[in-house]
Amino acid sequence: MTSDNILAKTEQRKVIEFASSMRGNLIITQALHHAIADLKAVSEHRREDSNIADMEYLRNELYNSFPAHMYAGFDDKGNK
Repeated sequence: MTSDNILAKTEQRKVIEFASSMRGNLIITQALHHAIADLKAVSEHRREDSNIADMEYLRNELYNSFPAHMYAGFDDKGNK
């Protein structure tokens, strides 16, 4: 294994560790919340309903540590 591969594996482990942390869960949950809301706002003929359903599945089954109302009513800059 080359040193580049070892570094890549080390970084990958760090990313997985972060994604599994409370902070990582918060960030992923927030990203899913906003992505779902934005995709639902797309006109029906251009909307990708299967992507929305998959994101909702991830949010509901895996990234459900934080309630959705934490993000409701905020714009992309965090303003109410």
